Parts: sequence; C-alpha cells; structure tokens
Amino acid sequence: MKWLLAALIFSISTTCLYAEDTKPTAVTLLLSKEFPKETGNEGRMLTVEFAPGGVSKPHSHPGAIFAYVLEGSVVSGLNNEEAKTYKTGECWYEEPGCVHSVSRNASATEKARLLVFFVTQPGKPVVIPAKE
Repeated sequence: MKWLLAALIFSISTTCLYAEDTKPTAVTLLLSKEFPKETGNEGRMLTVEFAPGGVSKPHSHPGAIFAYVLEGSVVSGLNNEEAKTYKTGECWYEEPGCVHSVSRNASATEKARLLVFFVTQPGKPVVIPAKE
C-alpha cells in the first residue's frame, strides 16, 4: 500500500511540474522501496523521457538525485551555474534542495532518456516547482 501512495504522490507531483512544458516529458516510476526504518529514507528508480526539444520548468528535489543518460543528450544546470550537456553513458549528482534551473533535451529532433535514482524521506514529492 505504501508503494501505491508513493506512486500516486509521484504522479501528481510530476504532472504539476511538466503540465505546462512546451513538449511532453514522460516520467515513469520503475521502483519504490522504503529502506530500513532506522534510515528514515526510501529509494525510487524512474525514467525521464524528454521529447525532441522537451524542456522542464525550474524545480528542485527534496532528496538526492543520481541521473544517468540512457539515450540522447540533455542539458542540465544546477543553482544557476553554467549548464552542462550530458551524453549517453554520462551521469551526475544533485544535492537535495538544489535548484534545477536548466533541464532540457539537447536535441530538437531526437528524444532523450534518463535513468534516475532518488533517495528521500517516504511520502516526499519527487519534484518541487521553483519559486518564480
């Protein structure tokens, strides 16, 4: 039942983040598992697929993010630092709470896919829209 609640929260939070993007971005929860109680955390594994030219609005994550590019290239910028392009086979880490100020597909003609591992407290949303 906890995984169902986590999936529902995840679905609502990602729909809110990506609902107004210029191109659709598909987020799929692959696995959600609560760690032993003494850690107070859970892990979630998901894929993020950016359509050609896909962009997401600035946002943050309440937990740690480990991202790996499965296909294509993505441009990622954290905390208003210079954005970097990551290609297939490359990865990065995001500290909890940092602002993902740039998040987009580097290509206007090909999709991009990420595998993301997220560590957070149970019940926390995956994404929090950045304050404008």
